[in-house]
Amino acid sequence: MSTVDDLRSTLEDHAHGVQDPGATPRVVAVHERVRGLRRRRRTTAGALAAVVALAGVGIGVQVLGDRQTGPEPAGAPRTLADQEVPATVTILGRGYEYVEGIDLDTDERVATVRLPRSDGPRAVSLAASGLGEGAATLELYDSGVARAVGAGSLESPVPVGAEAARLRVVLEGVAPDAEVGLAVYERADEGPTGVVAPNGTTHFRDEVAGNPLIAGAFAEPGASELEMSFELDRPTVVRFATTCASPTKGVWVQFDIDDQPGWSRGACGDEGVEDASGSWGSMADPLEPGTHTVRARLTRGAEGDPVEDPAAVLGVGAYGEPETVQRSGLSVDVVVEHDGRLWRLDETLPAVRDGRPVTHRVSTEDEPRLVGFNARGGIVGMRVEAGRAGTLGLTNTLIGAGRGGSSLSGQLLRGDDYELSLYDDRGGSFDGTILLYRPVG
Repeated sequence: MSTVDDLRSTLEDHAHGVQDPGATPRVVAVHERVRGLRRRRRTTAGALAAVVALAGVGIGVQVLGDRQTGPEPAGAPRTLADQEVPATVTILGRGYEYVEGIDLDTDERVATVRLPRSDGPRAVSLAASGLGEGAATLELYDSGVARAVGAGSLESPVPVGAEAARLRVVLEGVAPDAEVGLAVYERADEGPTGVVAPNGTTHFRDEVAGNPLIAGAFAEPGASELEMSFELDRPTVVRFATTCASPTKGVWVQFDIDDQPGWSRGACGDEGVEDASGSWGSMADPLEPGTHTVRARLTRGAEGDPVEDPAAVLGVGAYGEPETVQRSGLSVDVVVEHDGRLWRLDETLPAVRDGRPVTHRVSTEDEPRLVGFNARGGIVGMRVEAGRAGTLGLTNTLIGAGRGGSSLSGQLLRGDDYELSLYDDRGGSFDGTILLYRPVG
């Protein structure tokens, strides 16, 4: 990849990226969270690369688990894989009800469970006991999202969504009498709150990681442009979340604020997401009190002509900036959301010393860590090498914003050793920081 145009072309074809066109010095950071888009992720070269080394991965056999049957007393827990499974759980403020348990065959190396499309969002929780020296790893869309080790545990529930889903549980060196299962939950409360798109699903939540929604809007069905105005009563650093979905290939979102160019984001997926708050851009300086107007429009590519698409979904949400710290000259969130739970910043590691990338070793004996990074200068991505067989699927989003950007790559699952480093896709210089979070609660 030799030019920025090459990067843009690759991103337009394969990835959800963010670009800062350099039109205004107020743009300080862009952030792309990929969890909500993983069900549409494609394996590509260059722009999106899952750079994870595996040791001794065997051939897996696809096995459908046995569903538990029978009524469950209202409000009562039940037992799955010798773990007490609650009848209800709460994920980021939304309630879910237990609907079934799936017992997995522990004689197989890999058990695959396919959930059909449902009427509403779901969640799954990994339950295991008696693993001995082994481990059971839950993978969702080829990404590791939970792991039980040793005596076993009931892992935190992970959102799955309403689309048909393929889940895998990889069993590594488990004891002969090990028990492993999946608890499946369905959304129990009312529909989405906050600002909801005309499709009734995509929405900007009232609150994200403790930060309230200032304003939000979606374009009318068939419209390829929207304008939103809002009032501020004090100087505020505002984060603007953008979302788009379009069956037309290579469609991007252009975002302006107060008639000044902001940034572009793309390419839009063909199915979109439920929670639209995950990808955002922010400004270096607070916006002054008064009325502000933002404009979003769909274009062909990062700098192309306007696109008319009657099936498109386009939305913008404005949130106040949360608690942050400064690393590599960029703001880093202290608390973030990922895989259906809150995470708090625990450690930051310099990615460059004396002008050269450095590798850090991280162990996760007792609990998982969420890993991400920020960077500016160059086209920067993350490499992750895991020691345990069967560990895979961290998403590596290349950051190409000259004024800086950030990404949450995924979980470093418990019971493993990892080597982490950043790299420039073209071998150039950059600055950056590796970010490590611990789960809250």
